Formats: sequence, structure tokens, C-alpha cells
Amino acid sequence: MNLDNDIVGYDADGNPVTAKEFVADVKLILKQLEEGTLETYSTEEVRQMIFGSDNS
Repeated sequence: MNLDNDIVGYDADGNPVTAKEFVADVKLILKQLEEGTLETYSTEEVRQMIFGSDNS
């Protein structure tokens, strides 16, 4: 049995994500985190991106 092609979830657009793709994404994120190049956002920054900076 090859688990690499098993669907483990769906992306924001509803496209299936396989186990192989998921593992590759996690490895990339961990590499970027280790290198200090991972772009992250606080809860407040995300809220401002969604609702705008003038929404309290």
C-alpha cells in the first residue's frame, strides 16, 4: 500500500492534498523556520489583513 497518494485533507480552494504533498510542505516550513526565512503573522496582523486596520 502506497500512502503517498492518500488524500489527507483539502486546501483552501477545495483541492485534495496528498500525504506526500503534506509532508513536503511541512519539511519546507521547518527548513524556512530553521533558516529564519519563514514569514509568520500574529493574530492581530491577520485580523487587520482581513478586516482592515481601522476596524477595532
